[in-house]
Amino acid sequence: MMNQDACETDGTHWAIYTRDARRYRVPPGVGAWLEFEPPSADGDRWRFRVHDLSWGGIAFDLPVEVEGVAPGVRLSGVVVGIGKARVEGTLDVLHVTPDVRLGTLCGGRFVPGSGTDETVLDQLLARLDTLTTRGLWIPS
Repeated sequence: MMNQDACETDGTHWAIYTRDARRYRVPPGVGAWLEFEPPSADGDRWRFRVHDLSWGGIAFDLPVEVEGVAPGVRLSGVVVGIGKARVEGTLDVLHVTPDVRLGTLCGGRFVPGSGTDETVLDQLLARLDTLTTRGLWIPS
């Protein structure tokens, strides 16, 4: 599935990026989260609800403005959790989009930090794909 989205990169210029993987919307009750230390947090790690994820990236809710989280920023030490699965890596922020229902939706390309993290993410997404195929999970 190929989609093209525009994202504001510097306040005046727009970039087109291609989303080439099925996204899986995560219902709030599942307990999926993304955690990182924002550039302005002075050592505090913040946790946010995952909205959807795919082999190509992740989107999560930002209920408050987080200074330093903007398109073009790379966040290191990011941890994504769904159920008992945990995956560490980096997040290249592609968009921070105001959403009337969610506050702000932030999305980007998530890159697992190690081979083990990549394997865990692959297994998790393969499981979500299987559940979707069986009609037990609804993709975005």
